[in-house]
Amino acid sequence: MRFSLIAAPLELGCGTAGCAMGGAALVSGENGLLSFLSHNGIAAAADSAFVPLTVRREEEPSPHYLAEVLSACAATRDAVSAAQGAGVFPVTLGGDHALGLGTVAGTAQHYSPEELSLIWVDAHTDINTEESSVSGNIHGMPVAALLGLCGPQFSAVCGGVPALRPENVHIIFARDIDPAEEEILAAQGVNLYPMREIRETGLSAVLRRLLERVSTPYCHVSWDVDSLDAAYIPATGLPIPDGPTPRQVTEVLTALAATGKAVALDCVEYNPARDPDGSCRRTVLDILKPVLLALAAAQ
Repeated sequence: MRFSLIAAPLELGCGTAGCAMGGAALVSGENGLLSFLSHNGIAAAADSAFVPLTVRREEEPSPHYLAEVLSACAATRDAVSAAQGAGVFPVTLGGDHALGLGTVAGTAQHYSPEELSLIWVDAHTDINTEESSVSGNIHGMPVAALLGLCGPQFSAVCGGVPALRPENVHIIFARDIDPAEEEILAAQGVNLYPMREIRETGLSAVLRRLLERVSTPYCHVSWDVDSLDAAYIPATGLPIPDGPTPRQVTEVLTALAATGKAVALDCVEYNPARDPDGSCRRTVLDILKPVLLALAAAQ
């Protein structure tokens, strides 16, 4: 098995600076993913989907930085699709979660909506539209865009058609959901496994139900590090309390990897500018490394 480690240095989809460099920080350097995979005899190559997008304007209409973000998503789509077309497993490292529109669109060029599930591992559901979003930040819209709920500029990234069916979307660890998103989730019939349910019934039961519901032969796993409890990941744009531990996130991601259904993985929203001692980088890497080993073993 070969991995393509795709750095996607976008941060204009979120409201804070710094996460554009998250991918590079995770791939390279001491104990980075590239050296880890090499040490374990697993082939991997590192690349960047586009040049960093970080320059902000004083006045910016909503949705913010639409042209720049969608351009980055299109470039990421092409990088992910090219990797899959070459038989290489794409691991996209952001960057903010607006990138999910591009990564899943890339995967969807190879799998139909009937074949592909999305597992969104996030404290947020990211299913706002341009009209419902309070912040105007596009990292809160990618799931809606992938379902065809946003405008034509968003849909163009997916070829003008929805990339996914709502019954094949699964969101786990969510606990910061806007009222408008609650309505969209209910109307669409997306599968939600909120943190509230995990606290009440236990992760094992919820994870078992999630795995049973993933009925498609393939899945795309998109992990936002803010899914972790805020105590473990201050180095992210929107740290949210009352979340899972690193062990619990690792359990979910490795279980998904072990199914053999995963065809792409994202890791987004790690912000090295907020991580002066590198402790959050170590936390993220300690989660990613066993997941990559599980993916390699399952292929």
